[in-house]
Amino acid sequence: MDKKDDESSLNDEKKLERNDLFSELEVVSLRQEALWKQKSIAKWIAKGDSNSKYFHSLVNWRRNKNEIKGVECLGKWCDKPEVVKGLVKDYFKERLTDSTSSDIRLGKVDFQTISPREMKC
Repeated sequence: MDKKDDESSLNDEKKLERNDLFSELEVVSLRQEALWKQKSIAKWIAKGDSNSKYFHSLVNWRRNKNEIKGVECLGKWCDKPEVVKGLVKDYFKERLTDSTSSDIRLGKVDFQTISPREMKC
């Protein structure tokens, strides 16, 4: 149907049917999302949300997963916290202050940039 719609060969009845199907799909998706949320809440209630072993294991797992153990810089692995912090700080400082990379891209979409003269208006 999508291909035919792109070619503009769908009649009004088929377009309405297609829209109804998309609406139904959205409703089913929202219901499924709500079901998964309810299941996760039920699991949380069953396992406990106070100072339990389950709660602490989840927190510790997330903390370990998100921790940056080290970085590779100039072909060498560095895991000293002071050096890693400095490298990360320098990297983002350079990325966020670099005026030459003003091209904004989102996927394959190019956005127009504003000239300094337009910014003053």
